[in-house]
Amino acid sequence: MPLFQGLKSLAAFRALYGRHSPSLTIAVHALTISAVPDYTKHQRKIISGYYEHKDTIMLTKLQEIVSELYLADSESKAKRLWTRAGQALKNLKTPQTIIDHLIAQGKVELLAKHLQSQLSEKKK
Repeated sequence: MPLFQGLKSLAAFRALYGRHSPSLTIAVHALTISAVPDYTKHQRKIISGYYEHKDTIMLTKLQEIVSELYLADSESKAKRLWTRAGQALKNLKTPQTIIDHLIAQGKVELLAKHLQSQLSEKKK
């Protein structure tokens, strides 16, 4: 049984074996490897593709949210959709002041105009 088995963090290892233990490098490496799950080549390709195209995915999601906001039939559904819109805008790295302004106004037309400008910037 290795020295570092069962330890969940580097702090736990240091508390048990001391700050300058020769096994510290091995423990750090083992904790790092155990924290990263093993993915197949296919899974890694899917994950990297997601992050490569995340902005396009978020723009598409925001388009769907705008459509749903136009059709929202209840106040609670609209509130949930505005929350989702704020999260999508945050994922698009929109400044927080703009996000706050769009949500405070609560006008779907304003959100649609902002989305249109984002889409035109993306095409350039």
